[in-house]
Amino acid sequence: MNLRELINKVVFRNSKYEIIKNNLISQHFSKNELKIEFEHIMAHRLMNTKDFFFIQVGANVGISTMDPIYKSITNKTINGLCLEPIPFYFNKLVENYKGLENVSLINAALHPSDDELAMYKIDENAIGKNGVPTWTSGIATFDKRVMEKHGRDIPDYEKHLVTEKVKCISFENLLTDYNVTKIDLLLIDTEGFDYEVIKMVDFNKIKPAIIRFEHKHLLKNDLFNCVDMLANIGYKLFYEEPDITAYLY
Repeated sequence: MNLRELINKVVFRNSKYEIIKNNLISQHFSKNELKIEFEHIMAHRLMNTKDFFFIQVGANVGISTMDPIYKSITNKTINGLCLEPIPFYFNKLVENYKGLENVSLINAALHPSDDELAMYKIDENAIGKNGVPTWTSGIATFDKRVMEKHGRDIPDYEKHLVTEKVKCISFENLLTDYNVTKIDLLLIDTEGFDYEVIKMVDFNKIKPAIIRFEHKHLLKNDLFNCVDMLANIGYKLFYEEPDITAYLY
């Protein structure tokens, strides 16, 4: 028996829709725990598909300890699209992925409309200075509520908070413009807009095999509605901080 057969028979055999215990989600869903980490889910999908294709929403600059697919992209293991709406960080993303033909970089936010819309962010010129944390480079959002949560940890928050108009593209137009016919991984990190991104997916037309999204900024009802929707479609769920991974196989 080879490694693929072993994983299929032992790890994924008889898996059910399950959510980890002892957290807010389990108070709403009385299910058990899917004890498989994201890396194992990725490995399983890679072994069972050809031409692995991803869409990353909120790519920032690419290089990050929090970016779970950076190595796979730079190793040219997977192909896909990276969306980053803020031009300053998009330009750095272009530099970091220079010469990689397996990834297309898009300077846009995913949004139901195709308009230009304002995003909240911390002024790039302030980051790393006067006590403003470097992690604030990754918190641009449509949701001012989320920025205010972060503001508790940012000195002179109101002084450094700015808005910037960004280009937007709808999920449907993204698929059409880039001839996307299947998605192995939909990776979302949009500081509170994650559920809105998932709601853009027409699951009758396309079902991403893996959906990984940040849950910590979602309102409680939105979190439950999101998980309930994915579970009803048939996804198995793995909960961790700060993300949830949904797997359909």
